[in-house]
Amino acid sequence: LTRRNAPKRVAPSTMADYRDSIQGVAVPVISHEIGQYQVYPRPGEAAKYTGVLRAQNIEAVRDRLEAAHMLDQADDFVRASGALAVICYREEIEAALRTPGFGGFQLLDLQDFPGQGTALVGILDAFMDSKGLITPEEWRRFCAPVVALARMRKYCWTAEETFEAELQVANYGRGALPEGRAQWVLRS
Repeated sequence: LTRRNAPKRVAPSTMADYRDSIQGVAVPVISHEIGQYQVYPRPGEAAKYTGVLRAQNIEAVRDRLEAAHMLDQADDFVRASGALAVICYREEIEAALRTPGFGGFQLLDLQDFPGQGTALVGILDAFMDSKGLITPEEWRRFCAPVVALARMRKYCWTAEETFEAELQVANYGRGALPEGRAQWVLRS
């Protein structure tokens, strides 16, 4: 691409939603399998497979790390890729929640799926155990029937700038929210 027709760079923000994609659709849209962000496999998880299924995929990762003298870094890879996956899932889910008229969303899964080769896309492992990436309470801050959202054009602000945001509430709960006043705290 030449500079003239290069895509416009957009700073990371909370402005994205799917309104353009569903514009003109007369029925509720429920997105299918949003996300699918991989988390590096924890080599020790292979020992949990005690039945007829063998974790050859995880064993192969362990063997490659060992051959490269990097097995001691496996937990760092899990933490780093897991932190990125959580951020990406949050961004994807919040974009869906910010979309006016959106019917809902479906994640591929919250757990890894070993049934079709390797799908290490879970916040939980294949046994529904936590990988320690996020607590259920932290997950529910952005994935729950009612979620507070802030639309802001960027994440990083300087001391010379005035922080501006539009506050929204996504309500997929059983009914309308009661009248009331919102209170919030902004922390640096």
